Amino acid sequence: MISTAIICIGTRDHLASVRTLLQSARKHAAEASRFALLIDSVGAESVEGLSYAEVLRPEDMLSASDFETLSRKYTASEFCFAMKAPVIRFLLTRGFERVLYLDADTWILGSLDGVLGEMAGAAVLLSPHWRPGTGLGAGYCGEI
Repeated sequence: MISTAIICIGTRDHLASVRTLLQSARKHAAEASRFALLIDSVGAESVEGLSYAEVLRPEDMLSASDFETLSRKYTASEFCFAMKAPVIRFLLTRGFERVLYLDADTWILGSLDGVLGEMAGAAVLLSPHWRPGTGLGAGYCGEI
């Protein structure tokens, strides 16, 4: 079986969204390992309810100097954006064959088999961040 990791990135201000996404991942992709990268300091009491996911910190994948530089340079949101590539690389180096990054405001409502099937054999799979009728990506139609 192909090992799959599902990862989202968030801050303590968005912990409810992180929990909701990872709970839906547990329901609809039970075979996948689930991870939450929390970029700001969160006390143990704030991480309650994430027993079904492994909590990661930027320090797990960045040197102390890189962490210090990024945390001074970026806002919390920018830090989340900047951590996408490092956390995906981190999980791939841990041996996962597929890493599915989802924004914390995502809610999985059904099987991910179609998305995971599209990932088979792909070096990278990108999904547009818009919906039909928004004026972006005219002609795009479909759901994932």
